[in-house]
Parts: sequence; C-alpha cells; structure tokens
Amino acid sequence: MDNLIFEGEIIEQGDTQTGTSLSGKEWMKVRYIIREDGQNHPKEMVFDIFGEETLRRYCLRKGEYVRLTFRMDTKKFKEKVYNVVTILGVERIERPVAEASKPEKKHTVVKEHLPWES
Repeated sequence: MDNLIFEGEIIEQGDTQTGTSLSGKEWMKVRYIIREDGQNHPKEMVFDIFGEETLRRYCLRKGEYVRLTFRMDTKKFKEKVYNVVTILGVERIERPVAEASKPEKKHTVVKEHLPWES
C-alpha cells in the first residue's frame, strides 16, 4: 500500500503519556486529532507521535495546519485487532483562506422571454 496524505488543522493535543514496555524500554507519546478543512462534512483523524526525539523534531501544537504522510497498520493485542496510524512525516502548511474572506459570488438572474410570451 502506498503512503497516505492527510491535511488539516490540529484541533486537539493530548497530554504527554509515558511508560515502560515489557522489555523495560521507556516510551513517550502524545495523541493528536486533526480535521481537514474546506469540506461540508470534514473528516477527522486521531494519531500518536511516539518517542521523545520525534516529539521534539515535529513539536506539533493545537491550531497548526499540517500535511501528514502516514500508513495504516494493524496490530493484535490480547486477542483484539485494531488499526494504528503510523506517522511517516509532518510538513507545516499555510492556513487555507477562510470561506468567509473569499469574495461572495453574485448570481445574475437573466429573465428571458420564451417565444410564446410577449
């Protein structure tokens, strides 16, 4: 499967979570929610950024507009199967022009007479 792209605004940033794996390795992650822009029914996606180094490199904040490159993975844990969004890259992008600031389109009504009308 090819890598996937999702663009939008980070609308939620969770607290930093830490722990120790069964093998004794320390881990750190932050959960984010991103919402696409400019759609009638915008889609949202939840994703985690793992590792202190990766968190420092991307340094994502609520309100930023980003383009995520990701892939979908499937994991199995304690007889349950679930999807995992694996982030491969983050690029900051310009905030889209708000719909309200775009010039309003004016509709011109043309009243034509049909052949049988005078």
